[in-house]
Amino acid sequence: MDLISSSGTLAIGSRFRRMSEYIMKQGEDIYGLYRIDFQPQNFPVFYALSQSEKMGIMELAELLQLTHPGVIQQAKALEKMGLIDSIQGEDDRRRRWLSLSQKGKELLPALQDVWQDIQASLDEAVGPQPGTLLENLDRLEQNFSQLPFAKRVAQKRKERIGSAVEIIDYREEYKQEFGRINYAWIEKYFTIEAADRETIDQHISKILDKGGCILFARFGTQIIGTVALIKGEDGVYELVKMGVDEAYQGYRVGWKLGQAAIKKGKELSGRRIFLESNKRLGPAINLYKKLGFREVIRPSFQSEYDRCDIIMELYL
Repeated sequence: MDLISSSGTLAIGSRFRRMSEYIMKQGEDIYGLYRIDFQPQNFPVFYALSQSEKMGIMELAELLQLTHPGVIQQAKALEKMGLIDSIQGEDDRRRRWLSLSQKGKELLPALQDVWQDIQASLDEAVGPQPGTLLENLDRLEQNFSQLPFAKRVAQKRKERIGSAVEIIDYREEYKQEFGRINYAWIEKYFTIEAADRETIDQHISKILDKGGCILFARFGTQIIGTVALIKGEDGVYELVKMGVDEAYQGYRVGWKLGQAAIKKGKELSGRRIFLESNKRLGPAINLYKKLGFREVIRPSFQSEYDRCDIIMELYL
């Protein structure tokens, strides 16, 4: 039994406090998810200052409907973190003006991404149905019990990033990224082999000049994934060097790269795509299966890579 919830309007203050404490605690996890050093309790003052060039304590207190001590406490915390500047007034030396510092201005775009995902999560959790405040609170708390707030925001973040990822063809300006991403994942799970260095370091002559292709996954201006097709004989292509930056794994980037590679294989009049991998890479094997690849049993199969123990293929 939830005594607070069953007490109706009698416990509305406690219920708001409970929800406030929950959101604040989840907020700490959310900012941690984005690797941003920011305390949710300092949001009101920072947000207000982001909307104005400078403001005084009295103006902030009136605008935010907070007490002067409450505003001063937030301001001191933000100033200690270097996110705002406090400047003594020229006309009234007793008055201090607050404004975002250079560090605060630089952090603002990242915080705005967080706030966007938070707002989308809250809107979804509350739901579109009309109702009394208590009914909305019931719905909000029930939704948070089914899926925690931080996880909801994480999902929104994934959706936002995933929808913004674009797959582009090889560009000379990104050639170093092909090696960076692939060397990273190979070194994490295996040992770099001579065949790896040959394919990665000489990718232009080994892949592109022979009629193959290299694709990149780009998020904003950052390359976060890559995959390649090596052209063989009779319309057969080998899918190689698929990797995703570790910070962006779990955002369906690999799925987008795989789909794009299959599409490119068809555009190149390919009839079959095969790949070699290792069964230890469970998520990768599952991805290939979802893309339509099937394991091929070949007793005499021998790869140029010591680590490969599975071959899979897809007919186009």
